[in-house]
Amino acid sequence: MGRGNQWRSWIHIDDTVRCFEMLLGNGQVKGVFNLTAPHSVTQGPFASALGRQLKRPALMPLPEFVVKLMMDDFSEE
Repeated sequence: MGRGNQWRSWIHIDDTVRCFEMLLGNGQVKGVFNLTAPHSVTQGPFASALGRQLKRPALMPLPEFVVKLMMDDFSEE
């Protein structure tokens, strides 16, 4: 989306499920937990890696002006 240089945190669904299982099975933990991968990536490489995994091309980025039209101020986040 846009220029592709936006940072993005991500986590694999399997890692999320394992963490939920661990948290639900441990009565001693409490508080808030933030689940993310250890290293963030930018949108461009993330889209390319996702395209490879899905065996689909990631050739056409969504132009920045379209993102701004669709998301207004939120597009800056």
